[in-house]
Amino acid sequence: MMKLVAAVLAFVAAFGLAPAAADMRSDAVRLLAHRVRQAGVDPRAVDVSGVVVVDGQALFSWSAGKLHGLTGLIATNDRWWDALDMLESSGCWSVRRAYPLAAALPYPAPFVPAELARPDSQTLLSYGLKAELVSAAAVRNPDVMLSDASRAHCSAEMQDVAPDTAVRAAGGTIHPPRAFTSGYDLTISYAKNDARADTSIKQLYVRPPTPAEFLPNHPVAPGWGSADAVAYFDLAIAGAQSVAVDAGSTIDLWFPFVLDDQLQYNLSFLSDDRPSGIIHGAVFDNTVHFVLPAFVLAPEKPLMAEVDGDPKPRS
Repeated sequence: MMKLVAAVLAFVAAFGLAPAAADMRSDAVRLLAHRVRQAGVDPRAVDVSGVVVVDGQALFSWSAGKLHGLTGLIATNDRWWDALDMLESSGCWSVRRAYPLAAALPYPAPFVPAELARPDSQTLLSYGLKAELVSAAAVRNPDVMLSDASRAHCSAEMQDVAPDTAVRAAGGTIHPPRAFTSGYDLTISYAKNDARADTSIKQLYVRPPTPAEFLPNHPVAPGWGSADAVAYFDLAIAGAQSVAVDAGSTIDLWFPFVLDDQLQYNLSFLSDDRPSGIIHGAVFDNTVHFVLPAFVLAPEKPLMAEVDGDPKPRS
């Protein structure tokens, strides 16, 4: 029996199951909660409209207070994954694309600001959305319809921006755009440390688990066993010496898919060949917050981290 269950889980992990279209609206509000609250808007004010769902892709408009946007979700590993975000301001639209619509960029390579483009059919097709979805949106989504009918456009000069890669002894914050982090929104606020002036961030790499590693969207019964990973990331530094970081650093990781409220989320990492142990996280607005113990960053030995979802302990 155990072999049969394992075989079924392996099949699901390898090929995935399409998330239900009926789940899309509730997932949309959950995924938007973090960004609208950061803008000072109660997530309960989010209104979703112009919804189109076709063959594992979804597109919808949303409004919350003075905010208005268009979001594209892609079915990946039995989840709706936030891959396209367009935010409107005075008739102009800023665009952010991320995995799985766009490959993750290397960080800390130079990057460009958010592009400006209207959500017309031609633009949406160029982003990788399916023709059937875009055609349906052109007759059912007001933002796409208006953009197709309008010749208005916005333009902006694109310039490379070199991110600040210095590791500061007084502490600091690392927060790359989502295009660099496979769609996750990662903020690392590191504590006081003994970094020398020549210490810098060499690499920050974030990836989703492979299908075989990914936590099933509908967890199996306790005791049956399954993959449990929901994110991986590496952090590497360059410099002449290792850096000892005080306790109290924090990691905030927003997920581009809806987290399961039945689970708790834990972080573990290896740094300078030393394991961190299990660090339990607190979840709010689909973001998991971790507080780290003291650790050491060593050149040529990246900090390698994994975030897992596990059953909550019985009270």
